[in-house]
Amino acid sequence: MSRINLQDVYVGRLVRPGAAEFLYELMKERDPEINISHRELPTFEQHMDFIDRRVFRLWYLIDVTEFLDPTPGPMVGPRTRLGWAGYVSATQRNEIGIVLKRSHRGMGYGPEALRLFMGQNKPLPSDPGERNARWLANIAPTNPHSRHVFEKLGFLKIQETFALGG
Repeated sequence: MSRINLQDVYVGRLVRPGAAEFLYELMKERDPEINISHRELPTFEQHMDFIDRRVFRLWYLIDVTEFLDPTPGPMVGPRTRLGWAGYVSATQRNEIGIVLKRSHRGMGYGPEALRLFMGQNKPLPSDPGERNARWLANIAPTNPHSRHVFEKLGFLKIQETFALGG
């Protein structure tokens, strides 16, 4: 049995210790063919610039603790912190993103983290021309698992996005 906690990437005006390095390692795992934001891995300095610009209005690391006692009931007793499994984020346009380490995919951490995230945070109010007052998720067509997760959480497919060339 596991418990998911969300830890803010930012601690006041600072970045949580170790977060930038973790996020960079996570970015290295991403497939450049399906990555919307970049085809080539940014340098660590470019990555830090992105973090410093605070592009995401909400950005949480998904922290996983495993409880060693499998008996039902309150989660107490022996446990081990597995560490960060990925992140969940949201933009000013209410777009949710989630990325998990390959080694943590398929274990239920993604849906659990998204439920927790949406339970703790609400979409920003509608602003015509900027955003609707609902959560959105942009999912690569080559990622059916992610699409299935969001559909199970109640998201509906509303469009497809196309890009020209490389």
